[in-house]
Amino acid sequence: MDILTHALMGTAIATPCMVTMPEASAALILGSVAPDLDAFSRVFGKRAFMQWHQTFTHSIGVIGPIAIIGLVTLLVDRIAGSCVLAFAVGMAFHVALDYTNTLGVKCWYPISRKRYCSEWCFFIDLPLISITLLFLCWLAWLISRGVLPHPLHACIYLAIVVGYFGFKAWTRHSLMQKIHPPLQSLIPSAWCPWLFYGFRHNPCGSTELLNANAIRGTAELADQIPGADEHWIRIAEQSEEFPIMKELSAGYEIISVQTIDDPPSQTAAILTCRDLRTRNFSTSFGSMEITVDSNATVSKVDWNV
Repeated sequence: MDILTHALMGTAIATPCMVTMPEASAALILGSVAPDLDAFSRVFGKRAFMQWHQTFTHSIGVIGPIAIIGLVTLLVDRIAGSCVLAFAVGMAFHVALDYTNTLGVKCWYPISRKRYCSEWCFFIDLPLISITLLFLCWLAWLISRGVLPHPLHACIYLAIVVGYFGFKAWTRHSLMQKIHPPLQSLIPSAWCPWLFYGFRHNPCGSTELLNANAIRGTAELADQIPGADEHWIRIAEQSEEFPIMKELSAGYEIISVQTIDDPPSQTAAILTCRDLRTRNFSTSFGSMEITVDSNATVSKVDWNV
């Protein structure tokens, strides 16, 4: 999820508990956004950001020790311990939300470096944001009427959220079962809960992009991308950036090869690459242009990250 959604959802859970546990509630809100501090890895470059984001700060290797410290601290200082424990709970909630997204999280890092991803939601989900904003408005209305929020209200919100994710998971699973040949990926629309974007590789090497409708149980071909020659794939893999994106997404492909017959320029081709899984907002995040010189080596990479 984007950091705004994390902050809104953390606030929605914590606000009903502000009266009885103000310090722990504030810590939970901070914990719900803290894992995305790894975004500051951008200062070390694009490669560092893409390799580190949603890894150790989103993992049991960091959250586990914080939770243990919180439990131990509870024995000495109830307020301090509850704050540390609430911070860890907020972090765990953040990771659970990111698990539902498109690129996944290395939640078992450093035990496992595998990314786990369910594809239940796009990282921006309008229905989920709307549910959260409506709940916060309801809390504000209660407070304006002199009614203090109660932890039970947080339970109501969580039940609605769990129900929503259950609906998204069931809808996606049902649609995957109906589409043949099977898809490699099926990512929901950011706007409409029953619309999905899928892709699959064909035996001939091309990739089909499909728009699927869970209500009708159908999938329509939106585009077909020819497969790149193995020669160009091997060249692209010489760069550091292309393998990083391939590891992040099975749908990351070379979508076009522009050959250039201009000896003085020393440029033989320009390879355009993008993630075919993510098509919400016509996003270009992760796309790149790889310039190949006349010696069949990578001379330049323009990476949109």
